[in-house]
Amino acid sequence: RDAVLSFLDGKSNASDFANTVEGLLEKYARKNVYAMYVPLGSHDTERLMTLLQTDTNKVKLAFAFQFAYPGAPAIYYGDELGLQGGKDPDCRRAFPWDRGQGDEELRAWVKSLISLRKRLACLRRGDYRQISVEDDRGTYSFARTLGDEAVLVSINASDSPRHVKLPVSSLGWKDGRLVRYLLGSDEFIVSGDELLLTLQPWGVLWVH
Repeated sequence: RDAVLSFLDGKSNASDFANTVEGLLEKYARKNVYAMYVPLGSHDTERLMTLLQTDTNKVKLAFAFQFAYPGAPAIYYGDELGLQGGKDPDCRRAFPWDRGQGDEELRAWVKSLISLRKRLACLRRGDYRQISVEDDRGTYSFARTLGDEAVLVSINASDSPRHVKLPVSSLGWKDGRLVRYLLGSDEFIVSGDELLLTLQPWGVLWVH
């Protein structure tokens, strides 16, 4: 949680983030790591939306990483609707039950992440491998792989659009392969052993 918030708040670079989140996977036995509770907020922390300065794109990116990371992702009630709140007890505000009180677009985003994680076994049980880290551009890419199945995740933690060329031969993706953005309708073609992606500011792509 601290690593995600620090990266999205500009307090750490892509290498710092990669070293932390990948280092955590090496500190424990695999069976423990893959059962670990992975929250972004709780009853005694400031709300995710508040900590990320009410930037919905950053919140969506945080959730996208959480649901692509090994372990058991957990959502503190209301975070999926953009509920705000400072330190305890302000973080325990009442849940916005009535439709229209919360951020329905954010809720739909989280529901899509949940659905994809349930559908794709590699997001639950797959290996985690780094694909690319670029400190000067604020980008970090990794993949979850299980057998022939793979999901590539690419993050842009910057205010500018980024074009990234990612080596994908290790995923078994060959020249001419068509891959799809799982949270939208965009499609991309592998050229040689690379995949070119365009990332929006504070954007994230899940490609399969």
